[in-house]
Amino acid sequence: MYNILAAAKAACKVIVRINYTSENIDSLGSIIDDLDNMPVEIKQYIHVDFQRVWQDITPDGLDSIGSVSLSVSEASSLKPVD
Repeated sequence: MYNILAAAKAACKVIVRINYTSENIDSLGSIIDDLDNMPVEIKQYIHVDFQRVWQDITPDGLDSIGSVSLSVSEASSLKPVD
């Protein structure tokens, strides 16, 4: 997170790509919490891109999630990017 924070503080747009599987999706909450707790003036430079690992073919219902891009909003929450 240090490098993400440093780049965003320098007003550089940062895309955080998170590759997830059915085995690790439950552990992503701490990453989201870390991003959500960043100062408002920094969040505007950060976008999160969730990508399901294509080799993860477990029938777990995650197919409906697919790939999602999120912007860390100024309102201290994550919301989808159009």
